[in-house]
Amino acid sequence: MIPKYTKEEIVTLIHQSNQPTDKVNHLKANNVWTLQDYELASQFLNIEIEALMAILPDEDLSSISFRASQNNDAIQRKVQQVNHIFDALTYQLKIGGGDDRKI
Repeated sequence: MIPKYTKEEIVTLIHQSNQPTDKVNHLKANNVWTLQDYELASQFLNIEIEALMAILPDEDLSSISFRASQNNDAIQRKVQQVNHIFDALTYQLKIGGGDDRKI
């Protein structure tokens, strides 16, 4: 599962607003955030908290068939495993930021 916004992206949006206040200056990407931190960021950025904490939807792979005329359970399990690995890698690259995004 990949979050719509990482904490790093939220902090970047706050700093890009060119008006961070003392109320939000304590929000750091490497800190553990509480619900109150997300609520504060939500209010400051004028983005609903549900959007800040949202998880991107999984892709529907039910129409994909590899080396078969139709999908079967074994193929679907493998596709789900590969999709999970891809999601985990994408998430790691996303939270790593910078030049780590080059593949």
